[in-house]
Amino acid sequence: MRRILAHAHTSYSRDGRCSPARLAALAASHRFDAVLLSDHWEHLDERSYARLVADCDAQRACLLVPGYERSWAGYHLCAYGVRSWSDAADLTSWASEVRDARGLVCLVHPARYGFSVPESILDACDAVEVWNSKRPYDGGLAPHPDAAGLLGPDLLAMAGQDFHRRSDLTSVALRMTAETEPDELMDEIRAGRFSITSRWLRFERLPPTRLRPLLRTWQAVRPALWVVPLTVFRSLRRLVRRGRR
Repeated sequence: MRRILAHAHTSYSRDGRCSPARLAALAASHRFDAVLLSDHWEHLDERSYARLVADCDAQRACLLVPGYERSWAGYHLCAYGVRSWSDAADLTSWASEVRDARGLVCLVHPARYGFSVPESILDACDAVEVWNSKRPYDGGLAPHPDAAGLLGPDLLAMAGQDFHRRSDLTSVALRMTAETEPDELMDEIRAGRFSITSRWLRFERLPPTRLRPLLRTWQAVRPALWVVPLTVFRSLRRLVRRGRR
């Protein structure tokens, strides 16, 4: 077990476009060994989550690890690696139930919150997604340096993709530092024995301090670089649609 795609949604989420089987095949074709699922809690219940767990167990192309994403006061936390459902009404109880189930609680896409998150939310977490490869967040090159302010000494630095459809797929991954058996995967992640990687870069936790000003500049200009190709793409799409009428 070497490369893991974290933060992925299947068709069990209303905005997910891939069935568990299709996601497993797609991940395997891109040389991922495992996927940490994060289907939306509000789109599930105890019965449908049991079906999702069973669907994960049925996959052979790639290991699918069940999990879900839940919103607390507008902040999204993923429960990775849990096979049991929890509808606990308060955050502390819920996080405790996730850990009792040998899962891990991770704050995701902190760029959405301007890298400002209440201590009450962070106190419930085991990890922070310092790198979300979706274009509106951090992109696929490197973690956003401002995420460093959210990491205390006890929080793991994770990377995820927020995958909903095939076009979301990137090379960003958790890479295990040693060969890992499937049943040991979550134990290794909880122990922090992984790095966060893309096709070009690899970090044990966050980019070194000397690189952060450069990466902060990149994050500032990156959205503008998409304006021209997006404009061209949308114009071509409109032309194609008109041609079909």
